[in-house]
Amino acid sequence: MVRVYAANFGFYNAIYRVYAKYFSVNPPARSFVPAASWPMDIEIECVAVP
Repeated sequence: MVRVYAANFGFYNAIYRVYAKYFSVNPPARSFVPAASWPMDIEIECVAVP
């Protein structure tokens, strides 16, 4: 599972172009959380099971 926090919703398309590049086959579940007060431009949280 991948959760993306971004300070600007305008990052959405660019973020998912990169996401699709790295997870082209069987991509994990994902969510995009726009957070205007986020202290960084972007943060990505991932949970994986071996």
